[in-house]
Amino acid sequence: AQNDERAAWQCYGAIIFWMLRPGITAAEARDKAAPYWRRLHSTLLPAAADPLCRLRQVVLIQSGQRAPVIRSILAAFPGEVRPVLEWSLEHRAELTSLFAARLADDRLNHIIGMAGAVGNADTAELLRTYIDDPHLGSSAITAIKWLTDQSA
Repeated sequence: AQNDERAAWQCYGAIIFWMLRPGITAAEARDKAAPYWRRLHSTLLPAAADPLCRLRQVVLIQSGQRAPVIRSILAAFPGEVRPVLEWSLEHRAELTSLFAARLADDRLNHIIGMAGAVGNADTAELLRTYIDDPHLGSSAITAIKWLTDQSA
């Protein structure tokens, strides 16, 4: 890859490849995807959230059903996605994107929503820092409620 943003996209491409590869078990797919997640969790963290946000627009068609690829990633790798999202919530000013047009609040709304889907009590605490934000507060409250309901 020419830069970290492209490398992050390549990692997600490999993760999706192994996640959807016919003939291997979920455990095998997790093992094959592990090196890519390790890379996303280290030097690629600033670039790791943007592809997740953009992959919500990519649709998979399996067994005649259409579903956003991000839904499959969140379901298959919640423990791997969570650190990316939590780091992004803590370091929002450091986030990068392959694309020139950056919509910071829009991207953060998606990060908050995904964090609500895969988060835990620690994630909920991170989200509380966004409650008073005029653009992100509503999303944060919704995600916190979802996490609270799931842990109850």
